[in-house]
Amino acid sequence: MVAWEKPHGFHLPGRVLPHVFIDTVLGPLYNVPVSLGYPDLKGQRAVGVRSVTKAVLRGQAVRVYIARDADEAVVAGLRKLCQERQIPVVEVPTMGELGRACGIEVGASAAAVLREEDA
Repeated sequence: MVAWEKPHGFHLPGRVLPHVFIDTVLGPLYNVPVSLGYPDLKGQRAVGVRSVTKAVLRGQAVRVYIARDADEAVVAGLRKLCQERQIPVVEVPTMGELGRACGIEVGASAAAVLREEDA
């Protein structure tokens, strides 16, 4: 499993702003994309454990993101499936952050990047 580390801040001349400030203040004000740390989630994707599981079973998923604060009972089957199919799993700190990176207003337990030709 690959542990994902989000950059600790956003550099401006003479300052470093934490990513929380970027996501909550600068993003809405200046149209800064919230998915700065997950650029591949802007393309074709599946969001939610059921949709991601279906994409993995169909062979469409290239990479899977799972939120650390997701209920393990909900994502355990998906983790095992990804391990069996040798699909990289990236952990994201929170469901809210993963949801925002996918462009939805609620949290997401899991998301997957889909192959371009399958999308």
